[in-house]
Formats: sequence, C-alpha cells, structure tokens
Amino acid sequence: MSDTTRINDYPFLSVFLKYSQELELLKHLLPIVKFVQILHSKLGYRLTRQTAGEMTFRQFIHKESNDGENYEIFNSLRTAFDDFKLGWNTVISLVNRYQFNELPDDEPAMRDNSPVVLGLMGQKDSGIYLCAILYHLVNIQNKFLQEVIEISPGTCKSLKFLDGPTIDFGSSTSKAKSETPNRYCLQSMCLDQVRSVNII
Repeated sequence: MSDTTRINDYPFLSVFLKYSQELELLKHLLPIVKFVQILHSKLGYRLTRQTAGEMTFRQFIHKESNDGENYEIFNSLRTAFDDFKLGWNTVISLVNRYQFNELPDDEPAMRDNSPVVLGLMGQKDSGIYLCAILYHLVNIQNKFLQEVIEISPGTCKSLKFLDGPTIDFGSSTSKAKSETPNRYCLQSMCLDQVRSVNII
C-alpha cells in the first residue's frame, strides 16, 4: 500500500502519526496551567515582581503550608510543583522564541530553589519563558486540530462523531437529507478555559 493510499484511506491516522511525538508533550499543559493558577490565586496582586524574584518555590510551598505543618496543603503544592517542574524542564529546551522575541540560549531549568517569578505570566523578563512554553504547547494542539478539521467531512469514519448536524434541504414533508456532510464541529478554547477534557 502506497503512502498516498494510506493517507487517502486513513486521513486521521496519517495526521495523528505526523504529530504523535509532539502530542506527547501535551500531557504537560494541564499541570503547568494548574500550578500557574495556584500561584496566581495565592500570590497574584499581593506580591511585587521583585519580591517574586527573591522568593523560591520551596519557600512558597513552606509558607503556604505553614512550614510543612499542614501536611495536606504541603503534599498538594509539592505534587503540583513537581508536575509543573517536569513539564517546564521537558518543554523549555524545545522553545526558542515567543512571538517576535528570541529567547536567550541559557533557558532556566526549573528547580525547588528557582524564583517564583518564573511561574508568573509576563510578556517580558522572566515571565516570557512561561508564556513561550504555554504558547508552544497550545500551538502544537492547534496545528494538529487544524489539520484534523481540514480532513473532508464524511471521508473518515473515526471522525464521524465530529460531523455537524445534517441539514434537511427537502420540503417540510420530505425526509431526504443532503448527501453532502457539513463541516466538523469543534469549539475553540482559551488558556483560561483549560481543563483536562479540553486537551488532547
């Protein structure tokens, strides 16, 4: 079977295999966003960027958990940070620019003693790394979905569940429906709407 035949017979599988390695990175999107949301809820508008540059993640976790005495909060924050750290360290080396800005070659590795400011969104300074990571991950998903919706509706059985409703072009008494399928129905999402069900 030739590549062209495979692409025509299995268009979704072809797109999936094209992006399979990149799609693996999407497992880091939700943990990164989740920890950033935690940081924002605990520190947003209560901390200057300068203070956030001086406080480490370890200090933040200990402060929020009453020096580790509140074991449940400590474990929750520790787990969320470890997942964030894994995602950051996995993706940061793959990102070399954000919008029109080249990122420095010495991208920061995420550690317990890294400054909290790295976990705060910002269009400049340290915040640009987080923006670049999130943009990179969202862009992977968007490129994949764009290619999926470009597959002609009705040509791929595995995408039948995405078919839009069929419009009845007949008279009100006719039960005949158009043989031409409509386009796929996908909803756009923004980063503030990130939930596990919205990520591939």
